[in-house]
Amino acid sequence: LLSLLGRHCCRARGVLAGSDASTATRRSKSGLPMTESELTIRNNVAEIAAVRGVTPAQVATAWVLGHSEVSSVIIGSTQMEHVEEACAALELRLTDDENTMLTAPYRPEWPMRTS
Repeated sequence: LLSLLGRHCCRARGVLAGSDASTATRRSKSGLPMTESELTIRNNVAEIAAVRGVTPAQVATAWVLGHSEVSSVIIGSTQMEHVEEACAALELRLTDDENTMLTAPYRPEWPMRTS
């Protein structure tokens, strides 16, 4: 999850929260294909969100808030509904199994030059 979030934000430029979140296969900013681990994580975020009745962005925000190694959550929302969505994530606590679903598929990758 951090591979998706680390380059963007909790909404991952729509990869985790956009209308095409469940079908996106490319990184929205660079246009590069998502890695297999990123696709798995994206699908797991969507699955957890569906089971919990929350949005993928709320799952991603809850994941970040639950990890002390992430020093801050940057919310760059320009719409009030996104701010409210982020605030609602403060109440969401992921289970150990859900955290495993989001972290186990991660595979480190070399930084890519996008310009």
